[in-house]
Amino acid sequence: MIDRHYSDPAALRQALTDQLRQLARDRPGAQLSDLQRQFAYDRLLARVFSAEPEAWVLKGATALLARLEGSARHTLDVDLYRRGARLDEAEVALRAAASADLGDYFRFTLEPGRRIAEGRATLRVPITAYLGATEFARFHVDLVSGVVMTGEPDDVSPLVPIDLPGIASVHYRAYPIVDHVADKVCALVQLHPRAGRPAQASTRYRDLADLAVMAHTQSMGAAALRKALASESSRRGIELPTTFSAPDAAGWRTGYARVAKDVPGLAERNLEAALATVKQFLDPVLGGTASGSWRPDRQHWT
Repeated sequence: MIDRHYSDPAALRQALTDQLRQLARDRPGAQLSDLQRQFAYDRLLARVFSAEPEAWVLKGATALLARLEGSARHTLDVDLYRRGARLDEAEVALRAAASADLGDYFRFTLEPGRRIAEGRATLRVPITAYLGATEFARFHVDLVSGVVMTGEPDDVSPLVPIDLPGIASVHYRAYPIVDHVADKVCALVQLHPRAGRPAQASTRYRDLADLAVMAHTQSMGAAALRKALASESSRRGIELPTTFSAPDAAGWRTGYARVAKDVPGLAERNLEAALATVKQFLDPVLGGTASGSWRPDRQHWT
């Protein structure tokens, strides 16, 4: 039998709400509703990574949130990759992990997964989290396949750094940072064919914002990043440029400015500033002149 620290769900909810409110006050721009949803992500991920910590990899914006301790943009989905598994096998494993009782009064209901088009095979599973009998949050998990990692996953902490006695938390395995960067660079460069019309340029404004945040916060080796870029561009069948620029599509200036408002840790609030930062980070790698490591504190390759 599980020894529960809190007497009932109401006691846990009160303790949790108090800590989330304090965290929202301590983080400029943080919303209580976002933090509550992120805590629901943590309770699900605690089950996933407790059951099979080496089988899963956390991807996407959720992985970036974990790396940056809440300084990245909020997201309404959790991206997960299960190594060596088909999407149907990953869904079975996710359902099994979600059913575990960790003594935290949380439970999860999972609707049937459905395929979506996201540039690679993706299965979206809508999820409702309950604390006791009361609905706590709704979100979805995107299970992905076709992932190629050139590095080893990184160890990251839970999304919401609060301490509740008796509530177990675990660390997660996140998509390697060089592969994360390569994924976003290629998504920005790639053109999307349209029947009877010119190929469409990317409108993934959030990826440019994420790259700017990474340039300020993440250290990585030039050789490792170059390898990751070569791998991802080959997988997508695209040729990378020797210098980085914004996609040739209307609306990028206003689109980027709109997205930038929702990224707490972002210094570059306009397109020109973001491009200057990202070019300083990426151009030496794309042009083949970078060596050593990227120093985010100095904004150059050593």
